[in-house]
Amino acid sequence: VSNVDGSSACIRVVAHSEPAVAIPAVARAARRWEKHKNHPCMSPVLSAFSAHEYGGHALLCVVCAYHPLSVSLHESLAAPGNTVGVRRKLGEDATWRFACQLLSLIADVHANGLYFSPSDLHATKLLVDGSRVRVGGVGLGLALGLDAAQAETARNPTSVLARQKGDLLHLASALAMAASGAHVSDPIELCLAELSGPGGGVTPELIAFLRALAAPAAGGGVF
Repeated sequence: VSNVDGSSACIRVVAHSEPAVAIPAVARAARRWEKHKNHPCMSPVLSAFSAHEYGGHALLCVVCAYHPLSVSLHESLAAPGNTVGVRRKLGEDATWRFACQLLSLIADVHANGLYFSPSDLHATKLLVDGSRVRVGGVGLGLALGLDAAQAETARNPTSVLARQKGDLLHLASALAMAASGAHVSDPIELCLAELSGPGGGVTPELIAFLRALAAPAAGGGVF
């Protein structure tokens, strides 16, 4: 809990060979997303510092917004008892709700010329808290050098539109996976085929929406 403004945060310990190098990178990521940090669907990195564990090894400690009741979208759909190979489905109403929430954030982000890392919109990184979904740890992948493609885009502004279109595909993939009860690594085509089958349990309108959401990556418009 901050002694400055009373806000809560969580500290995430990350294995990194050079914490002293990573700290400024995390600070740059925090500044990059500063304008969007108060969006209700945003949970960005805030800062970082180093610490030492027993034995003198340096640790990278990343400070993130704290949402104590949140679990990842993927985790929220685990079957009771975590039965292996069994997944629950998100449900159509929740899928529409999460789509509207996340598209409002993506629209704001794109309007400012920014884009997410592919990992930001992955089902294991989307945080669910009741009826609210958030994008967690935004900026961390690029700051820690985990997203080489995004680093290349930062050096090549002409690729920004392609990455923004990719945001919609990654969102469509996460939503299709959740709505179909598929495995987190299943491709979107498999998830949509499951939803289109007799046991899909969703309306044709949702399937058409998810297909349209993924279409920009194939050359259509962003919205």
